[in-house]
Amino acid sequence: MLISDFLVAAKPSKQNKKDSEESQQQPKQKKKLKLTNTVFEPSIHSLKDFKFEDENGEQQQIEQIDKLSNAISSQPMLNIIRLNNPKTTTSLKKLIEQQEEDQLTRHLKFRQEDVSYLFTLLLNETKSQMKELKDDYQSENEYLQYFLPPFINETLAYVKSTAEDMAKKYRSPALPLPLRYQLMIDRKNTILGKYLVLEAVEGDFDQADKYTWKKTCISEYFEFIAAKSYIVQIFIRNEREYVNLLGIISKQESNRDKNLIYLPWNSRVINSLKIPNIVVESNNNKQNIYQLRQSYVPLTYPNFEELYPYQFLVHLNPIFSPATYLIELKALLNIGKSKYMNCLLQPQNFIEPRPLMKSAYEFGVPLLQITEEYLKNNKKFNQSQMSAIRHSTNYTHPFTLINGPPGTGKTYTSMGIMNIVMQRMNQINEDSIILACGHSNTVINDWVRKINKEFSNAKVMRIGVAEKSDPDIYDYCLEIKTQRQFFMKFTPDYEKKSICELIKPNKQKYDQLTLIHIKQKIAQLNEKIYDLRDFYDDLDQQQQFSVDTDLYRLESQKKDLRRFYSTLIQILGQNKEIYKEMMLKNLQGIQIIVSTLTSCASSLLEQYMEDKYVSMCIIDEAPMCFEPSTLIPLSKHKIYKLVLIGDHRQLGPVIYDNTNAFEYNYNRSLYERLLQTTQQFIMLNVQYRSMQNLSRVTSQFFYEGKVQDSESVGKMQFPQYLANKLNNSNNFLFFDVHGGTQFNSNNSLFNEYEAYGVFYLVCYLLQDYNDQNEKPISIITPYRAQVKLIKKYLYKFNPQLLDYVEIDTIDAFQGKENDIMIISLVRSEGLGFLTDYRRANVATSRAQYGQFIFGNSKALLNEQRLWSPLYQYLYQRKQIKSFGDKEAYDPNFFQNILNQ
Repeated sequence: MLISDFLVAAKPSKQNKKDSEESQQQPKQKKKLKLTNTVFEPSIHSLKDFKFEDENGEQQQIEQIDKLSNAISSQPMLNIIRLNNPKTTTSLKKLIEQQEEDQLTRHLKFRQEDVSYLFTLLLNETKSQMKELKDDYQSENEYLQYFLPPFINETLAYVKSTAEDMAKKYRSPALPLPLRYQLMIDRKNTILGKYLVLEAVEGDFDQADKYTWKKTCISEYFEFIAAKSYIVQIFIRNEREYVNLLGIISKQESNRDKNLIYLPWNSRVINSLKIPNIVVESNNNKQNIYQLRQSYVPLTYPNFEELYPYQFLVHLNPIFSPATYLIELKALLNIGKSKYMNCLLQPQNFIEPRPLMKSAYEFGVPLLQITEEYLKNNKKFNQSQMSAIRHSTNYTHPFTLINGPPGTGKTYTSMGIMNIVMQRMNQINEDSIILACGHSNTVINDWVRKINKEFSNAKVMRIGVAEKSDPDIYDYCLEIKTQRQFFMKFTPDYEKKSICELIKPNKQKYDQLTLIHIKQKIAQLNEKIYDLRDFYDDLDQQQQFSVDTDLYRLESQKKDLRRFYSTLIQILGQNKEIYKEMMLKNLQGIQIIVSTLTSCASSLLEQYMEDKYVSMCIIDEAPMCFEPSTLIPLSKHKIYKLVLIGDHRQLGPVIYDNTNAFEYNYNRSLYERLLQTTQQFIMLNVQYRSMQNLSRVTSQFFYEGKVQDSESVGKMQFPQYLANKLNNSNNFLFFDVHGGTQFNSNNSLFNEYEAYGVFYLVCYLLQDYNDQNEKPISIITPYRAQVKLIKKYLYKFNPQLLDYVEIDTIDAFQGKENDIMIISLVRSEGLGFLTDYRRANVATSRAQYGQFIFGNSKALLNEQRLWSPLYQYLYQRKQIKSFGDKEAYDPNFFQNILNQ
């Protein structure tokens, strides 16, 4: 069965009157989760209690699938798309229908053709008809029938959303100019099935004009030119306006300097390009058929030069690399080779003990004793944490779900689980690892940091996009470690010194000698340049003169860094195999590999894990992961035990196809599906983060009062710099702002009154603060325009404040905490994003000592589920303060309020 058989073009569904009335009378019912504090006691089972499939026979079958499926990821874009050539497709179908081949071989040929088919759907912006996702499935085919349509629609929604944002930016003269390309008719490959193929040569703007995307977004540009293929947006001047089209740019394996652009063969593309000899023919006046006249078909028309070379200039913006999309697609398609397939299809069958593999069971039996001895010697775990650890280390259960509300010690519990499993790994001395995953680089950076803090002797390595790692964990990043070794060996001494001096002056070590350090330094310079340009018009003449000097210096440094980057790229390209061998060598002996879900599919890790198994896969913030993403490690590696950690009452996956995703349940993570289907999870119910009056709000409004305070919380004292400013009656306040919401040019919202209030509050709270290495205050808001405005005010009135304050959106702050949290809600009408109670939970549960909210009471009182009850709660405790015209410009307002 082809993927195209799973997909139906989206149409308005037709219902008769009776069906419509019945559907209105019986709205969809969803299972309600009950918060329970499960106490898990391990039970001992004999090997005879379980039946196992033949692992050796199945492993050979899986290896056969792997061998054939590698063709998908290794094919250059041109060869994949050529599968849509009518001749190729016809012969392939005949082969499938007529020849008696091995089922697995046919299976993979379907899927190789499907990759091309799915790209066709994306470029033609074709939506697929969806069904509401179920809790369980009878077969792999049924699973794919339900999951592929929303997967494709969500990917299309992401592409369209990104393209629309870029189209808006493209019209703004204040933003960098996009790339410029010259397109030419390719005499050999003009028409390939459903694609129009054009040769593409990158051009450039006037050299004097430095404000281009290529020169300002250098890190993104490097990623773009390094990729084999990229989905792009093309801007073409068509009479009075710019038309934007979606396409794929692909580099040839034989000639990396040659680019081909693939555009969908449809009317919109043909009308926009206006290539000679492409005409419109009428078909009985019913529809227009756009096609190339037969007399001009390439390779047959004798006077082809009349058409070739036809060339024109376009502007082009990269949208995203399809690599992640293909990895998730392949994980979906390969669910059948995962040991977890039956568990994923019918999770209710695995509520009772039922190990997936005999080898996993044998690995897990001694863990029962190791776990009890570990918990006996570590008295700091509370009852719910011990239950979570016991269930996680019991391998008769293939998966464990841990629900951790804010501040309840998810990470501490995870470290305990890893510690126990590592003890077992050390006993048997086999080639196995713990795989610690997360949906984002922020999550896995935090994993690395905390693992190294907990285990002084643990051998841990972070794999994945190295430039997304944080400086304090560079020593544990595989690519950075390897690049240091590699460039120390192959870079001339004079280049080493110049590069390191430019990245970090007066530092004699060569540990900055990596591509990642150069890219990050360029990104830092770009950020400074953007900030200076944003603030420039609001500065006085003397300040502008100083900024001009800084801009010239920053641009010069960036130019030198780009030159050094090109030099190192050239050195790396000449010694690729040596570099790869170095990376594999650095992985030897590693016990814990930390990776994003996407990076689990890297060819390097796959090669390293050929003869190894994953003793445990732990996924943090699992409710934030789409189900196809969570399948990646399960389809790539032999995993003995899966542990999913997170909180379904905080943020879920980021959705672009908002209407369909919520209606058809695609916004539900695998964590939530398993939770709702089995109702088996362990809730951590003791919080250690916030002072009692702050945690009481979180527990009462989001967790039905089930989260209790630890003994240590009752002993918390305000830090010295806050001791004379805050107490238990004024450390949680709502400032009722009487001022209008405003729009900026990008349709994001900002509120000047709230920004002024935030600025003055920060100034007062930071008095007497002396620690220069920490940022004790975090400011969060739903809107990026407000983030930008607050940064602007802090920089304008006191630039040093930015060294002590973290400013970000609410969504970016999940999993973090700080001494003081300041929330700017911005809106005066409605609450927008914050009507989502999960986002509101994240916003109001980060503070340790003080929480301050700026917002409009009228907007809050209209939202009955959370914000109105919260407002009433604070009002009864006299924690509401008015904030209007007078207060917004009074620098002493907060000092007077907090000292009352």
